[in-house]
Amino acid sequence: MRRIRVARTAENHGVNADAIVQVRDLTVDFDTVEGRIRAVDGISFDVLPRRTLGVVGESGCGKSVTAQAIMRIEDERTCRLGGSIVLRRDEDTLDLLGLARDSAQMRELRGGDIGFIFQEPMTSFSPVHTIGNQIIEAVRLHFNLGKPEAAQRAIEQLRDVGMPNPEHIMSQYAWELSGGLRQRAMIAMALVCGPRLLIADEPTTALDVTTQAQVLTLLAELQDRHDMAMMLITHDLGVVAAAADDVAIMYLGFIVERGPAASIFRDSMHPYTQLLLESLPSLTRRRRGALKAIGGTVPRAGNRPAGCPFHTRCPSAIWGVCDRILPGPTQVAEHHVVNCHLHDPQ
Repeated sequence: MRRIRVARTAENHGVNADAIVQVRDLTVDFDTVEGRIRAVDGISFDVLPRRTLGVVGESGCGKSVTAQAIMRIEDERTCRLGGSIVLRRDEDTLDLLGLARDSAQMRELRGGDIGFIFQEPMTSFSPVHTIGNQIIEAVRLHFNLGKPEAAQRAIEQLRDVGMPNPEHIMSQYAWELSGGLRQRAMIAMALVCGPRLLIADEPTTALDVTTQAQVLTLLAELQDRHDMAMMLITHDLGVVAAAADDVAIMYLGFIVERGPAASIFRDSMHPYTQLLLESLPSLTRRRRGALKAIGGTVPRAGNRPAGCPFHTRCPSAIWGVCDRILPGPTQVAEHHVVNCHLHDPQ
């Protein structure tokens, strides 16, 4: 029997005075040889102080593009942004989409108020400059410090992220470090200017399971120590279960479900979320039993199906509805919203 749902609402789409970053109706379009393609389509969410928002979905769903839009590191020649990304600071409130990408103010915010951990540090660090030189440069871009003072701050930050012998690491190159140490160095550079928001884009993907756990533990400790908000981009719901307070599930440029992590994991509503959860390994699964997989693949953004974007892979699709009509948001619990025709108000 279908449970009765509360009425559809655009809950949490208004002004939230507590949010550090408030994204509203964000669109990201790319100009390609095939025409203009929409990679992110009207998404809205908040990143709250001292909480971690986990943004989850398969590759090609728009997670990293969303993070890059917040940082304003898009390619202005081919990328078009719409909507608003509001950053609240102690002294002012800024719509980041109202700032020029390469303006002095945006450069101050990027790395200052908002830190970024890239997915693969090896391609993010310069191979011809030492770790120390790169962190020192980041410090001096944001603070009026001499090189000795900036170097001392860099050493302290490396020590803060648990780097062994940070003085020695300062003289090392990225290619001389293990994957785990490179990730710690990347975290140190992202945090050295004291950001209020840390965006971590797949920070554990290239690491072994033990190192993944260490990095997640480190991020949680640093968040508490520095009183930060965090946005964690990942395809792995297991990582989100270990680290996130709030969750946004993305599919093909849309947020299909969002809410507190406890509510999402206890009572997921969207078929896509449910299938992602069912694909996780379980200690109760039979030893020889195969993991469940989601049938099909994520379509290309330029080949998005009509109606609900997930209906072509959804085992519960209502034909004649899901293939024609894009579902709107329905609030199913406090702060828990799902975009799915299965939960439309009756």
